[in-house]
Amino acid sequence: MNVLPESSITATTDSFSAPNPIHKGPTEFERFAHAKLKANLTVSKEATLKAQVKVTLDIVNVGSQPGLLLRIRGLVQPGFKIASSSPRLEIEDDLIEMKGRRIDPLAVDSLRFSLQPAEIGTFDLKPQIIYFDDVGHFRSCFPKPKTMSVYANVQRFPTKTYGAALDERVVYLASKAYRDYMTQIEISKAQGIWTANRNSLR
Repeated sequence: MNVLPESSITATTDSFSAPNPIHKGPTEFERFAHAKLKANLTVSKEATLKAQVKVTLDIVNVGSQPGLLLRIRGLVQPGFKIASSSPRLEIEDDLIEMKGRRIDPLAVDSLRFSLQPAEIGTFDLKPQIIYFDDVGHFRSCFPKPKTMSVYANVQRFPTKTYGAALDERVVYLASKAYRDYMTQIEISKAQGIWTANRNSLR
């Protein structure tokens, strides 16, 4: 005779699932443990052929180690040339040489350029900043692209004008004498209507 009844509970290795490895992305500390650059491009949306365009490129190192700026590509589009830069940099075609310029952690390096448009049209400025991080890796930083429209060297008028004519997306303003002439016509029409209404009431 069995003194103790058999247990209805059995324990097997099938009752427990093997733990699955969890792959997590880099922590915030790991992401910024080395040099990491961010940049912002500032440029006007519109320009004319005979006026230089001011461009500012702000580069900040958000990492915890210094980096070395090597070169910048794509800032000078076909149809533009750089008239000046601050600081003075070596520029050839669309390539701006930075020659290992050091940028420390949490430091901002601001580059200022004067671009001279050579033709009208719409241009996308999409610079690529190439740098060396503190462990010897090549890295790239891409600020948000900006679009700029270049017009002929005339004043544009965004709303309704007298005698406006469209030529290559540039609206030419009528001369002041013509506007004064059209204004006088409108005044004469108003005076005629007022006189006619006054005579009809007599």
